[in-house]
Parts: sequence; structure tokens; C-alpha cells
Amino acid sequence: MLQIKKLFKRKDSPTTVHDATPPPPSILALAEKIAKTKRQNRITRGAVPSHLHASLRIECPDPTAE
Repeated sequence: MLQIKKLFKRKDSPTTVHDATPPPPSILALAEKIAKTKRQNRITRGAVPSHLHASLRIECPDPTAE
């Protein structure tokens, strides 16, 4: 139990290396790209609410609908 407590204390320390330096822009760009693909996957899987689908249809009308 003492070892576990020590680990948690070390992990929860307020000053870590990651807090001192902001992430490089390449990592931020990668995170944005991942977020976009996740959003797109949600739309294609049909997990997006129907009102969002309606707005998407207005933006890109289906040529076969006319």
C-alpha cells in the first residue's frame, strides 16, 4: 500500500514537465485531424442526431433527389 500511495503522490504533483512546455504544433494539428475523422465517422455511422443530418443535406443537396 505504501508503494501505491507514493506513486499517486508523484503522479499528482502540480509541476510536471508536460505542464511547463506547450505541445508542438504538429501534435495539435494531428489532434485536430483525429477529431475531424472521428466526427466524420460518427456522421457516416449514423450516430449523429437527425437534425444535424438535415442541415448536412441542405448544405450538400443530393442530385438524385430532384
